[in-house]
Amino acid sequence: MSYNYSASQVPIPMVPTAPPSVAACTDSTTTAAMYVPLESGEGVPALGWNQNCATTAAAFAFGGGYGVIQGFVLSTVSGLALPIGAGVANCNTAVPYAGGTQVVPDNTTLGFLWLLQNGTTTPTTTITPPSSNCVYIGNFTTSGGNVTAVDYSGVCYCIGGNLIRTTNDRSAPADTPSAGTYFHTITQAGHYVFNGSNYFNLNPVSTSYTISATLSGNYTAIPQDNGCTFFVDPSGSTYKFILPNPADVPYNWSISINNSGSSGSIQVYDYTGTTTLYCTLTTTNTTIAPFTTKLSGAVAFPAGPWTPGKPTPSPAPGPTP
Repeated sequence: MSYNYSASQVPIPMVPTAPPSVAACTDSTTTAAMYVPLESGEGVPALGWNQNCATTAAAFAFGGGYGVIQGFVLSTVSGLALPIGAGVANCNTAVPYAGGTQVVPDNTTLGFLWLLQNGTTTPTTTITPPSSNCVYIGNFTTSGGNVTAVDYSGVCYCIGGNLIRTTNDRSAPADTPSAGTYFHTITQAGHYVFNGSNYFNLNPVSTSYTISATLSGNYTAIPQDNGCTFFVDPSGSTYKFILPNPADVPYNWSISINNSGSSGSIQVYDYTGTTTLYCTLTTTNTTIAPFTTKLSGAVAFPAGPWTPGKPTPSPAPGPTP
């Protein structure tokens, strides 16, 4: 499976609302449109049936949430009839799907597939879900009359009574889930739990990287999990080292930047490349260690200017970006 999109690019976990009341069931109605109530007649004990359905719907919808129980494997294909494998999803009750195809719109950069509670599927070209009860089962890309890519970023899976999804975020998920939702998200930076109001990282990635680069132009750093050490040779000229947007890096991400060349300097800028010049690294005063922190609820770099530290010895050759 591929997970190429961040949380803000895919639908948020679905939140069931208004659980049905067993006490309010009658021979023909319930208090919430989670299923079609059975009406009495022809000897059918409709009241007992509707009470049982209300109990089952509440258990499914509020015992874990809307998500895929199993299946729904998507495939690329020539043409726009996207193949969808058989599966079962939780949408107030277990909704089976025998497998089939869904015609999707052409020339769509990022579209979304949904399973409706009635067992049919439908596509959308935005992250807004259909108006009826539904489960997000994957996304697609189309071009030139063909389905060119499928992806499962943000799909919630019902596992052990919990909702678990995977996204491509480099830090905490950057979406805004509905209040009261409880689910798990696996990102590049760790294992996050949303507790109804905030994300918490249960298993932060602790791997650090050493990156060597020879600059022949301005360089934009890409965050590598939780820590990086950059050894940068400006090759006798003056180049910009552009820090990533703090919104794209893990909480408390730390890096060290070293001028490892014999001449030239490195100007360290914020992610715009023009707004904030934090410092200039020369060959005699060569290293700084910026880090991210929480400021007013957002991730940000400390305000500049920064004072470079003492030179750091060059490492053994490392990977080149």
